[in-house]
Amino acid sequence: MTWEAIDRMKSASWTPMEMGQAYGAKLMEFSVKNAASALKFAEEISRAKTPTEVTEAVTNHTRRQFESLTDQFHQLSSLIQEGAKIQEGAKTGESETAGLGD
Repeated sequence: MTWEAIDRMKSASWTPMEMGQAYGAKLMEFSVKNAASALKFAEEISRAKTPTEVTEAVTNHTRRQFESLTDQFHQLSSLIQEGAKIQEGAKTGESETAGLGD
């Protein structure tokens, strides 16, 4: 078995764990951003003195949240696609090494 084959086997076994960690870290990052956004919204609502200001705060918050959630969805999708490509490449590498001796 060559060092290249060993490296491919390592990447095949570690990639799911590493991708899970990256996914979890991204979710935590998003949670912090979303919590900060909610606090900012609460602050804007508490400062509003007229119904028009409340409506404006709600509209702005909704727009910002929609943009933020869309961006977060794209980031998570990209991360999943990247992990799938890496995993598929590792599987292809494994199948290429199946005939090698020890």
